[in-house]
Parts: sequence; C-alpha cells; structure tokens
Amino acid sequence: MKILFIAFLLVSTNCFAEWEVALQAKSGTLTYVDEASKVKTGTIVRMLSMTDLKIADSHNGKTFKSIVYDAQYDCKAQQKKFTSVSAYSDNLSRGQMIAHSGAEPWQHIAVGSVDEGLWKIACGILKPR
Repeated sequence: MKILFIAFLLVSTNCFAEWEVALQAKSGTLTYVDEASKVKTGTIVRMLSMTDLKIADSHNGKTFKSIVYDAQYDCKAQQKKFTSVSAYSDNLSRGQMIAHSGAEPWQHIAVGSVDEGLWKIACGILKPR
C-alpha cells in the first residue's frame, strides 16, 4: 500500500508541476524546475526538477526520455541529495514510468555542473533562464 501511495504521489505531483526551462546543455538536453515546488526548512530547500533528453537513454533494456528528480539542496554546505528519481518513457515526464529509485545520501556539488545550476536556483542565487 505504501508503494502505491508513493507512486500516486509522484504521478500526481508530476501532473501538476509548472515546469519552466532552467538550464540547457550543449547537447540540447533541457533541465526544467518547478519553482512552486520549492520548500525551505532552515538551509535545506526541496525542489522538483526534470531532465528532458534529446536522445533516449536506457535502463534494464527499457528506454527513457525524461527523468524527474525530487531533491534536497543544502544552501550552506553546497550539497544535494535525491529523495526520489523517476525515469519516463516519453519527453516531459509523459508515458510510462520505467524506473524509480528512492533516497540517496548527500553528495557534494561539482563546480560548473547542472547540479550546481539547480543548487543555485533552489537557493535563490540564480533564476531559471
């Protein structure tokens, strides 16, 4: 029952997300954020983001074109951790959810990475483009 509720929460959150383009890689891959999803508790900000791939990737033999991240960003320690990650068969988190993973440990954010851009957006240092 708990797994079903979590799946429902991810799908329903995704349906109502107000995605706006945040970053674009040289490859054409777009990263979106949902500014309305931001929740701040002390120095920690939780925010939804989505990566929309130009070229499909695969996991366990199933292809996906987009990934939704529910992440926490530590604005003081410059770290992030994913609360959940879900991969979808179609762009813009449409289609079938083909993979899902739960919480991961805190990780340092590399300078110049997409994660750094998302950390800056979550922490209010940078606005989505």
